Amino acid sequence: QQNGAVRAWGTDNKYGECNVPKDLGACIAVAAGNNWTVAIRQDGAVHLWGSDNYGKNYVPKDLGPCSAVSAGRHHTIALQQDGIVRAWGSNSYGECYIPDDLGTCTAISAGGWHSVAIQAAPLPPLDTDGDGHPDPTDNCPTIPNSSQLDTDGDARGDACDNCPLIANNSQADCNSNSIGDACDIASGTSNDVDGNAIPDECQADCNSNGLPDTWDISQGTATDCNANFVPDSCEVDSDTDGTIDSCDGCPNDAAKIAAGVCGCGFVDNDTDSDSDGSVNCVDNDDDNDGVIDSVDVFPFDPREAVDTDGDGIGNNADQDDDGDGVDDATDGCPLDVNK
Repeated sequence: QQNGAVRAWGTDNKYGECNVPKDLGACIAVAAGNNWTVAIRQDGAVHLWGSDNYGKNYVPKDLGPCSAVSAGRHHTIALQQDGIVRAWGSNSYGECYIPDDLGTCTAISAGGWHSVAIQAAPLPPLDTDGDGHPDPTDNCPTIPNSSQLDTDGDARGDACDNCPLIANNSQADCNSNSIGDACDIASGTSNDVDGNAIPDECQADCNSNGLPDTWDISQGTATDCNANFVPDSCEVDSDTDGTIDSCDGCPNDAAKIAAGVCGCGFVDNDTDSDSDGSVNCVDNDDDNDGVIDSVDVFPFDPREAVDTDGDGIGNNADQDDDGDGVDDATDGCPLDVNK
């Protein structure tokens, strides 16, 4: 009816197929099956009533709003508003099997044991700039250029090429001057001393001499001891000995770049005071008197190790060890200045 109301009649109504639900509301489409009825409300929701054998009256929970329905012998098909076809009920002959490549459709119909649909026409390819050339084949997809002129043959149309006379498909513009690097270099606006097609001003130049660091290194005007492509003059040299920390075995010892025998902070020499085979810088008892150097007042004199009164004479040679004016031979406490 014009108000969207659904009416049904005929048969003996054995399965209630003519009993229109009182709360159905206004509808936009209906279809009659053998013994059941299906309708689409104005909100796109699908409602069915009558016989429910084969599950034909079961509305899938994930069914979206629909625009068309059709009923077969024992199956129902629906066309969602997004163009997707859905089907449920008996599938004895594959009538509910939706082909994987069906895509979106504009119309559907259910036969006794089969289903048919009209596929939607494919959308025309996008043409963002409206110049008659679809984006996938447009050499300037966002700038109208119906002629598709590409003077330098780099697949970039002249209308959007930042260097239209010199091939530069990458459109590199490292200095952001809206002119392709290739044209900057060709015109002399930018130098490219190393010939790598990148303007020198866009390459690392830590010493600010106007030349890329890699060029300085390759020409021998800068050293790069750790081969990291950064001139040594631009890296940290904590001890200012001319060797950067990463290449200096003793980065805090200006006199050495390698630990050597005695280690960083110590002058290397081969002196072995006690001739025990260990040079003094690694021997912890240089005079081999049994007293380690750290507590031996006379580390290079095997005859002495202690100087109680600090007079520069070791106790073994000192006649008055505690310096109290009493000779050790007669001093009852030779190591106690107060006794």
